Amino acid sequence: MKKLIAFHLIFIFLFSIFNSIFAQDMFQFTPVKNGDVAWGDYDNDGNLDLLLAGESAEGKVTKIYRNNGDETFTEQTGIVLSGFYKCAVAWSDYNNDGDLDFYISGNTDIGSLITLYKNNGNNSFTALSIDFSVNHPGSVIKCFDFNNDGFEDVLFGSTTNNSKLYKNNGDETFTMQEEFEVAQGKNGIDIGDYNNDGWIDVLSNGIFKNNGGTFTKENINFGGTPFLFIDYNIDNF
Repeated sequence: MKKLIAFHLIFIFLFSIFNSIFAQDMFQFTPVKNGDVAWGDYDNDGNLDLLLAGESAEGKVTKIYRNNGDETFTEQTGIVLSGFYKCAVAWSDYNNDGDLDFYISGNTDIGSLITLYKNNGNNSFTALSIDFSVNHPGSVIKCFDFNNDGFEDVLFGSTTNNSKLYKNNGDETFTMQEEFEVAQGKNGIDIGDYNNDGWIDVLSNGIFKNNGGTFTKENINFGGTPFLFIDYNIDNF
């Protein structure tokens, strides 16, 4: 009985330490629901910063927290961004200028929207006027170079419809390239080179094999359950 009591006391002590340490870090950020977060070094100082969007006590928010490099973060209140909820976010250097830009898709006060924010390199971002025609966006965003032309393309998931892949033309324009079936938009998309041929494939209600810039669906169906590519046996496949 004494051993059991001692164990409980040790557990409570360790839990209180763990809770106090991590609570300090967690409460630096605005609590959100129906949102998304993404890590990325937007200011190229070698520290991962945080992009956060969703519903908060303040309303719909999109915020960037700069990593100060000392286990603290500073909200960049000077960066003005539109508020989103039921959304997805993703960093990507779409124009290859060395500064991370980001996509955000989801719901706003004016309806469903997808926005690409260009990093100006001076701690400011500009919302670009690009028409990404995706019904009910906000489930997931994947950025990858599907055609190996050196520019990151973008795949948008939908909460009710098929996902759409847009080709980055390298001149701040995008062309809808491919549409993928999804059984469950929220978690049903991943990317990876499953056959090690140098071309990124898409996992979306089945495997869509990249044949050098075009896709064919393999005879495999995973249904609507969440999934992702992993090398479970470390054989590089």
